[in-house]
Amino acid sequence: MNILKLMLLYACISLCANNVNADVTNLMALANKDLGKIKFHREPRDVTKTSFETSDFAKQDVADFRDKFLLLNFWALWCAPCVKEMPALDRLKATLKNKDFEIITLATGRNSITKVQDFFEENRLMFLKQYFDPKSEFAKASGISVLPTTLMINYEGKEVARVEGIINWDSPDSKKLFLEWLEIR
Repeated sequence: MNILKLMLLYACISLCANNVNADVTNLMALANKDLGKIKFHREPRDVTKTSFETSDFAKQDVADFRDKFLLLNFWALWCAPCVKEMPALDRLKATLKNKDFEIITLATGRNSITKVQDFFEENRLMFLKQYFDPKSEFAKASGISVLPTTLMINYEGKEVARVEGIINWDSPDSKKLFLEWLEIR
């Protein structure tokens, strides 16, 4: 069964994730551990052009982050798994802060800017920026039905995979996987 998982993951990564290569160790990590929750798409998908907001109400969209590998995380303060996942995302960003990599944590729905800022401060989330989708328009346009959901977006601004639910983004396997992906352009 592990060989079948390995073959499927290798095919998906090599054919669908735009030049994403991984060695056998990383593929086994994907197949057998927490990262196995990453669902790769057969073909890269367009990302909605709907905008979201910064904490000072400036409009942004995914195109503003072109030429970066993105993790776009939909979350909310009321969502316990979302809150649990945030420190791992912050640690992953700290590890990859000098790379062509960005994590967009998009507070979806009614999340008070002040309460989100307090949450970031209380949890010492220093490497993540705060973004907001106050009416869930971006989430709806992206087909988000579960929080947390994280989209993986390649350098061309296309969604190549998504994760519904929580994973340990800063595990050694995850860090190794992202470091290798970021080396491949």
